Amino acid sequence: MKAITLVVVALAQAAASQPPRELASVPRPLTHAEIAIVLAASRDALAGRTLRLPSSFNGQGPELRMGPAGLPRASRSVSTIHAGIVSGSVPGDGTRPVSREWIEEVTRFIDYTGGMVRRCGGSIEPGELVIEYVRHGTEPWTATARRREADDAGGLGYAPVFAMLRGTGPIESTEHEQVAGRWARVFVSPWIDPRTPGVSAPVLRGDPAPNAIGEAALNDAIQSLSIDVDSLLPLRWEVTKRGVRTHGFDFVYEAIDLQPPAGVQAPDCIR
Repeated sequence: MKAITLVVVALAQAAASQPPRELASVPRPLTHAEIAIVLAASRDALAGRTLRLPSSFNGQGPELRMGPAGLPRASRSVSTIHAGIVSGSVPGDGTRPVSREWIEEVTRFIDYTGGMVRRCGGSIEPGELVIEYVRHGTEPWTATARRREADDAGGLGYAPVFAMLRGTGPIESTEHEQVAGRWARVFVSPWIDPRTPGVSAPVLRGDPAPNAIGEAALNDAIQSLSIDVDSLLPLRWEVTKRGVRTHGFDFVYEAIDLQPPAGVQAPDCIR
């Protein structure tokens, strides 16, 4: 028994001594310790970079400047709101309802300051201060202060991307695949839609993947994160269900100037 333990320890030490790029390229499933090494190296490679996360389906998505630990430091997004008003008339009076429709553009900039949380009454609280700037159409910017939540990662729907990069939940390594012409190591994890609580997730076992144990699990969804074996940068995150892709995001790296709106007084405390 002691000899077996020594062999296991030796193998673990040998894996830890391998460069992350070598681990990402090996033609076999990675151990949990090796997965942690590759994900940590990917977070380091991502820190300080700017990128877009356009959806694979509609091309929309936020612009991000990444900070340490696989979390955004700044985020800018633009969305549109379709609205309208219908003014009715008394039935049978011969007049027609009057309707008016318009599209409003909403721009949102989130500054994850890294500063402490301070209440305007003077007390200091645990957490990170976030300043959120919002502009509706051509109206003036507004700025509000809040605390950074645990799943706050650049906007609604993007938290699972970076949670997986941080190694949250059970993660297995799978095969290599080409993403945008580059070879990537693929990691998979059970996916539960936040909008459908109470649904159980599949149990993964690794290559060939995604493999799930149990017949019922075959109908559940899997999230996957593809990491470039050379640069160790994330390339794609997506969700598949019954082998069909439901949604996902590509990582598009480019130089983006992400600064808070000029001339806007930012609060330094939370009311």
